[in-house]
Amino acid sequence: MKISSEIPIEPKQSFIVDKFTESDGIGVANLFLSVYGNSYPFDMYYYPERIAEANLSGDLLSVVAKTEKGDVIGHGALFRSFAINPQAYELGQLIILNQYRGSFAAFRIAQYIKQNIIDKNPPECLFGEAVTNHPVSQKLSHFIGLSESALEIDFMPESMYTKEKGSLGRVSCLFQFLINNSSCYDVFLHPRCRDIMDLVFPEMRINRNIFYNKPAYTASATTSIKGRRFPEASISRYNIINTGIDAASVIDGLITEAEQDHIKVLQFIVNVSEPHGIEAFDILFDRGFFCGGWLPLWFDKGDGFLLQWLRNKPNFTDINLFSDKSERLLGLIKNDYELALNKAPHNNTIKHKV
Repeated sequence: MKISSEIPIEPKQSFIVDKFTESDGIGVANLFLSVYGNSYPFDMYYYPERIAEANLSGDLLSVVAKTEKGDVIGHGALFRSFAINPQAYELGQLIILNQYRGSFAAFRIAQYIKQNIIDKNPPECLFGEAVTNHPVSQKLSHFIGLSESALEIDFMPESMYTKEKGSLGRVSCLFQFLINNSSCYDVFLHPRCRDIMDLVFPEMRINRNIFYNKPAYTASATTSIKGRRFPEASISRYNIINTGIDAASVIDGLITEAEQDHIKVLQFIVNVSEPHGIEAFDILFDRGFFCGGWLPLWFDKGDGFLLQWLRNKPNFTDINLFSDKSERLLGLIKNDYELALNKAPHNNTIKHKV
């Protein structure tokens, strides 16, 4: 049953950090309700039984900070999210009850995850999408060993932070990755991606053969795209698994749907380990999209590259980043956004509102 009203929790209680048990489900749901109100875009986290089922199946690996009374005052997790690679887990859902934010609960949860999950049984691909209205999540991901590789601009809706007055607009998110796979894959990228790759690739310490040219032959297969719309968050995100001869018409159809739904954030993640992904770059760049960054092992045995479009003028000013490298990445993305504004054709079906 969906939790509908907050359960009050006394401040200044001592707490322990441990893995999730079924009895913690209502406490985790109460924590999400207390922090986000009813605005969290993934409804599952308001249902104690769904949280327990996801932990039982292995799709969600929750760690909780809880008091002797059983009150859950903090949560963090590894979970399967939007990546196509079944061995990719996202590090996130790190939330702390407001009155416990000075208790080191976030650090203790991150430390538990690192020592008891990641160090003992590291996933092939671990990534985080850390919010940038504060640097805490970014720093904790860096502590665990993740490295920055992409930045999605104005991704999360302001409504998620209204309850705690945590943002004055949409919030950008920083992708950080830790790869535990020694295989070498080919990567086919558009030349506009080169500066970003030169910045983010070396620290990842993995093997890739990177090409910045189109294949000599044309695509023959049909396009395969898997994605999802989140109307409540005004986001559409699509994985281009295979770029085929019909890519332009398929992509244009999804763009039209986004226009009709007044979507504010539209993302395509191109499978760059198949050679014809470069053709998807040409299509999307022609329609006003700009670079977001590299997503290693996002696909099964292959990497992704994020391209993004925003309905409104992006808010680059209020992005709070923790490292010089992240700031340089933001600078490259700002430059590419300006290039997108100048190069997109005037008859583009997507128009930026400034």
